[in-house]
Amino acid sequence: MNMKNGIRTLVLATIALVYFVSISGCQKEEMGCTQYGAINYNSRATIDNGTCQFTGKAVFWFDSPRDYATVYLNNSQSYIMQYYPSTLPSCGSNGCANFTLPAGTYTYHAESAVSIWDGSMTVYAGECSLILLN
Repeated sequence: MNMKNGIRTLVLATIALVYFVSISGCQKEEMGCTQYGAINYNSRATIDNGTCQFTGKAVFWFDSPRDYATVYLNNSQSYIMQYYPSTLPSCGSNGCANFTLPAGTYTYHAESAVSIWDGSMTVYAGECSLILLN
């Protein structure tokens, strides 16, 4: 093999090696939440780091006629505008104070023209918590 062919072979081998290295496993691994549906899902993450957070729902309601009430929970507010005397409201029912929050325990404050309620409640991931104010 002459010198010219040897250099050409070396250059082609170097190009092939660079190409192979660039497409095989030199991708940086990224840690994060890999569970689709989590509020902090990271589509670039290749390693789940256990930080995934999921939401649940909280529904505040009345079972007897009352004035409307304002419910304060986690720096937001919603309103109870009607009551459900004989059945439980479903998650997201009209007239209830509805919240979607990350799973966790929260304190709430609610007030109407004649009543005040303070308490704590827990939101569970993927579930709906019904809180009767009476």
